[in-house]
Amino acid sequence: MEFPPDQAPESSLANFIRIDCANERWQSTQGSTAHRTRRRIGEEDRIIRMNGGMVMWLELKSGDAKLSAAQQLNLQWARILGHTIHVVRGKDQWLAIKEAAKNSGAGVSHTFRMEIDLIRETLSGSL
Repeated sequence: MEFPPDQAPESSLANFIRIDCANERWQSTQGSTAHRTRRRIGEEDRIIRMNGGMVMWLELKSGDAKLSAAQQLNLQWARILGHTIHVVRGKDQWLAIKEAAKNSGAGVSHTFRMEIDLIRETLSGSL
């Protein structure tokens, strides 16, 4: 069954994003939704490690599904720490976020880029 781009079930959207990330050669991880005890309450659905040390966090929602209180708190806490967790409701929205990230790094956390630079400096000094 074909769904409009912004009304696909969450599992279909997750699979689309996983494949799209693989095509970009990015690492995309998703916690086990079958084992709630292995995740923290409100944890984002997907973490994407991109080129250049950039990291993106996604919370996937289908249609007009609402964020839980724990998810809202997690988004706010991340924002306070200077990170963005994107709430993605459809393929078109994902593609727009991805293109913005690829072109400018907008909305993508650069926290790990500093850590990578530090590791490189440490390794170059010890070689």
